[in-house]
Amino acid sequence: MESLLNTGEVMPECAINTSDGVKVADIVWCSKERFFQIEDEVSASIAPEICIGVKSTGNTLEEIEFKRNLYLSAQAIEVW
Repeated sequence: MESLLNTGEVMPECAINTSDGVKVADIVWCSKERFFQIEDEVSASIAPEICIGVKSTGNTLEEIEFKRNLYLSAQAIEVW
């Protein structure tokens, strides 16, 4: 598998502090700079640049949009 990015970290189940408490993104990518900022935190004080959530049948569109906005407010750049 090729990667266009040779720096940064991919992490599963990343806990992120949001304005609505701690939320867990299913998988994230963060730059080395942001990773060094959050690596020793129990839950990330700033969201990784890319946060990905896997939709389940129990999720409503409103819940997904709400969580997306929380991650963006916590300084994520992209949310999938």
